[in-house]
Amino acid sequence: MRDDIVQKPLVIVAAKAHPVLTERLQNAEYDILHLAADDPGWSVAIQKAVGLVMASGLSINQAFLDQAKNLDRKSTRLNSSH
Repeated sequence: MRDDIVQKPLVIVAAKAHPVLTERLQNAEYDILHLAADDPGWSVAIQKAVGLVMASGLSINQAFLDQAKNLDRKSTRLNSSH
């Protein structure tokens, strides 16, 4: 790979997502990777991802998070009544 090629930040979609979500992410210059919970590509992809769209069927534990070095750890509530 050439050093002068800038790669887009990667978002993994591990859930059924509305096409508008992936379209907006792509329009915002993100690469989208769709992975099933049992996909063997997780160990490599999660190390590069900056975002993760997931469903409750995916097991997230400390070992998984330790590999996710680029994920933004900030939490945001979109519709909070508090």
